[in-house]
Amino acid sequence: TAHVAADYLRRCGAEEIVLAVPVMPAHMVDEASEWAEEVVTLAAPEDFRSVGQFYRDFGQTSVDEAMELLAGARERHEGPPRR
Repeated sequence: TAHVAADYLRRCGAEEIVLAVPVMPAHMVDEASEWAEEVVTLAAPEDFRSVGQFYRDFGQTSVDEAMELLAGARERHEGPPRR
């Protein structure tokens, strides 16, 4: 998902991609470095199985909640993405 988002942002004119995530598999750091200029993460464990294993509460976001969040973001949007 992050890779696809980075590709989209590049097509929109982004000159630099910084991937910042709380946790990711160790083997993905090098792979992400191929399409992002910078990769920032708090943890990159070798024994990564899923993102949820690193959170006390990793409940699902409902479709309604996601739509509400996207609508709020759209209302706050004040112009094109920064380059």
